[in-house]
Amino acid sequence: MPAAQSGDPASRTATPGGAARRLRLGLLLLNGVLASVFVSLVVSSRNHRLQEDEAHVRNVAQLMALVIGEALDGPAAVLEATRKPLERSLAEGQVDRDALARAVDANPGLLDAAYRISIADEDGRRVCAGSAARSSARSSTRSAVRCPPVDVSDRDYFERLRAHPDDPIGLYGPYPSRVDGTDGMVLALALRGPGHAFAGVAVILVPVKTLQRAVDRVELGTHGVASVRTADLQLVQHRDEPAGGGDSIYLGPESALRKAVQAAPESGLYRATNDADAIERLVAYRRLSSYPLYVQAGEDLGDNLVRWRRNSALGLVLILCFAAASGLMLRATTIRQREYERAERLAREQAAMLDTDLIGIIRLRERKVAWANRGAELIFGYARGALVGRPVRGAYPDEESFQRARQERLHAMAERGYSRIQRQVMRQDGSLTWIDESARLLSDDVDDQLVVIVDIGPLKQAEEARAQAAQLQAQNVQLREVNQQKSVFLANMSHELRTPLNAIMGFGGLLERDPNLSPKVRDWAAKIGESGRHLLALIDNVLDVSRLETGQLEVRTEAVALAPVIEACLGRVGARAASRGVELVAAGSGCALSVRADRGRLEQVLVHLLSNAIKFNRVDGRVEVSCGAAGAWLRVAVSDTGAGLDAAQRARLFAPFERLDADRLYVEGTGIGLALSKRLIEAMGGRIGVDSTPGSGSTFWIELQLIDESPAGTQRPACEPGR
Repeated sequence: MPAAQSGDPASRTATPGGAARRLRLGLLLLNGVLASVFVSLVVSSRNHRLQEDEAHVRNVAQLMALVIGEALDGPAAVLEATRKPLERSLAEGQVDRDALARAVDANPGLLDAAYRISIADEDGRRVCAGSAARSSARSSTRSAVRCPPVDVSDRDYFERLRAHPDDPIGLYGPYPSRVDGTDGMVLALALRGPGHAFAGVAVILVPVKTLQRAVDRVELGTHGVASVRTADLQLVQHRDEPAGGGDSIYLGPESALRKAVQAAPESGLYRATNDADAIERLVAYRRLSSYPLYVQAGEDLGDNLVRWRRNSALGLVLILCFAAASGLMLRATTIRQREYERAERLAREQAAMLDTDLIGIIRLRERKVAWANRGAELIFGYARGALVGRPVRGAYPDEESFQRARQERLHAMAERGYSRIQRQVMRQDGSLTWIDESARLLSDDVDDQLVVIVDIGPLKQAEEARAQAAQLQAQNVQLREVNQQKSVFLANMSHELRTPLNAIMGFGGLLERDPNLSPKVRDWAAKIGESGRHLLALIDNVLDVSRLETGQLEVRTEAVALAPVIEACLGRVGARAASRGVELVAAGSGCALSVRADRGRLEQVLVHLLSNAIKFNRVDGRVEVSCGAAGAWLRVAVSDTGAGLDAAQRARLFAPFERLDADRLYVEGTGIGLALSKRLIEAMGGRIGVDSTPGSGSTFWIELQLIDESPAGTQRPACEPGR
């Protein structure tokens, strides 16, 4: 058996396996730290890069807003400069057409060559128009002033300014020009005549193409987008479209931009993936402070993360190289560790196999126990280590059984090289048990043996228990057959007895009705009929018991109104009660309910309980029938004023053929009525019992399932004795 390992921690850490484990743990820890640092740096650098991207697109949007604001501020200043001269000329009853030329000449750096300025009267008809462009010969501006007939009364800016002439200069559009079709934004200002009345409008058309420089000058990468939009996000101008573009390229998913503007109307940032090119962009938007315009600038997140991905991949390669080097360093020590662990595991397995509690292993030498595992000690009932050194003879009840077992073992080993025998041995406390023994020689010495034993005492006991159970089962089958034969015999005998009994009862009835008989003979005939009916009831009870035992008695439950049943039962026992002077009373209104029962069997049980209450009552006594509902049950109680029952009598009451003291009291009966009643009530799903105190009478009760319905017909609310 392998020696026990030392429990000293220092001795365990000195093993090669311990050193390899420490080295592996250190390298794993170092790799984990490096990986954690790498992941932290990657995440940090990515977050930093995203922050830089956010700041960049915000700055681009702000730059676009400044450029476009400057492009609109110049025309607005020119428009404001023409306001007073135009209003003075309008007050004088004419339009100063030279005012436009003078405004252009006075502000040469504020207007682009493509801008167009015009004046419309209070009816929306343009009366004067001009261009900021100069001819190459430096012609006068006046020659550029022209007034082709154009009606702008349907423009929303005209309607707005006519309704609100005090509004400042506003930006409207975009609109297509009605002169040459050029799309442009309109800077419009209301002109007021005498009495500050609306006299017309002065407008400057800013072509949307002039906004192109604001979106083209920004740096947003290969897949970047930039656009100018109205307050309701209508596209005004944008950069050259990428392949597969369109308005959706610059707007992205419309819901994303609109949600962002609703959350932050002035400026904000959002991410959106466009369905047209499947590129996720980081988009910034900004509202111009003086004009109802939005600028939008977006960058491809993938383009901006290219350098981050390259640096991350390089770092990952370095981490993997270090991990590979760590694996090579571990390889040499792992081989040695595995060899050590394999040897250690083999030693543990051998020790576990030998020192099991389920199987006993014993080495015999010179007819004594040289070594025994824990399983053998448990089988023979010895403490740990107490079995070693004991003679083998002590495990056998006597010398004869010991010698016989030894010879059988040696004979089998000489024949097959091993032996396998089941035998009975004795434990330390003297008790006997069965073992399954396998033995083999360990050397040329016949007394040097290795014996493996298994305690099969519980198996033997189980076999004996199975044999006894089989014997009992056979006896039960035989008893059931005998009981079945008895029931069949009783059924046949009851049938045979009923045939002559019917004849006796029939002739007795004829004699009772013969008017020529004397009263004495007629009384004898009445007693014959009464005795016949009593005997017939006994035969019916015996037949019912037989049918119950054979499972042939049929019970059909249905809704039964209880009051008519009780009334009928009281009528059937009324004559017998009158003959003994017993008063029958039905009290309470609880009987006017319905229960689930077999009506015929219920009457049979109630008649028997009433008959017993009359038979075992005192002369001039009282029998009371009462009903009461308790939850889902209805209890019918039959109470008498007889002698009552003690606890011992109540315990025997419902046993078949139990008559208690009826023989001593000379009361007729067979003792099967209550037993039959109990079985019938249980077959109907009910319960039966008795409450009694010696000297105070008895109350027999039955409980049946209550049916929640009103009794049918014109039932009386209480039960009354039949007359």
